[in-house]
Amino acid sequence: MTIIRPPYGNVSEEQVKWLASQGLLIVNWNVDSLDWKGLNADQVVSNVMSHIGSGSIVLQHGAGGTGEDLTGTVEALPRMIKQLRDQGIELVTIPELLGRK
Repeated sequence: MTIIRPPYGNVSEEQVKWLASQGLLIVNWNVDSLDWKGLNADQVVSNVMSHIGSGSIVLQHGAGGTGEDLTGTVEALPRMIKQLRDQGIELVTIPELLGRK
């Protein structure tokens, strides 16, 4: 592991310094799907597609806590992937995006 996303995107200056001393790169996101709010697919698609562009890092969740419903994310993904590909946007991993394969 060489890349870390702090929970909730929160990190202190002391943590930044320590992570850097360990050779770890902190990466957050610049597009928030807000899927953790239990949004429906249309809302998730709108949140992502209205803010995305080349080099964007999208925050989405693959699991939630007890009672969280991420159905909107699951249903939105195929639509967003198609729309992005139709726009010529290539989907890549964070290491690929940052040249850290």
